[in-house]
Amino acid sequence: MERRSAGSRETTSNRGCRVWFHMSGDDRLQTSGLSHGKSLHITPKSKTVLRYLLSAFFLAAGALHFFKAEAYAAIVPPYFGQPLFWVYLTGACEIAGGLAILWVSTRKVAGYALIVLLLAVYPANIYMATHAQLFQDLAPAEVLWLRLPLQLVFMIWVWWCCLRS
Repeated sequence: MERRSAGSRETTSNRGCRVWFHMSGDDRLQTSGLSHGKSLHITPKSKTVLRYLLSAFFLAAGALHFFKAEAYAAIVPPYFGQPLFWVYLTGACEIAGGLAILWVSTRKVAGYALIVLLLAVYPANIYMATHAQLFQDLAPAEVLWLRLPLQLVFMIWVWWCCLRS
């Protein structure tokens, strides 16, 4: 159930609890219901810090595609073929996206591109989780399964830092 009024919304959670939230223009998220009316204030400075952390994550992850290419090639599903091509391509895209986040003029394009990239590499995460026995030297099966919802967290982080106005 939704009720809209000047930036606020009431919704029902999957447990049947009503939560009201409001996002004001200064990035203050105010909720009532489950959180008893507490508010979380994200300052422009903290958003900048989170944007730099996001950039650093993509720059480091992209660089690892080149420094540990063989390890990354092992997680490319066999039906894609040419694993090193995909490793280098996605690594270059992560580096380009990580850099593009830093400039206002390229941030929005970077946001869309990085979300598409996160969706594009999702089959590799599914392959790792469903073939955990092949990757037991990298991580336990539980960790490989936890990576799947983590992609959604990264997509939300990219959206919030790059696309949310």
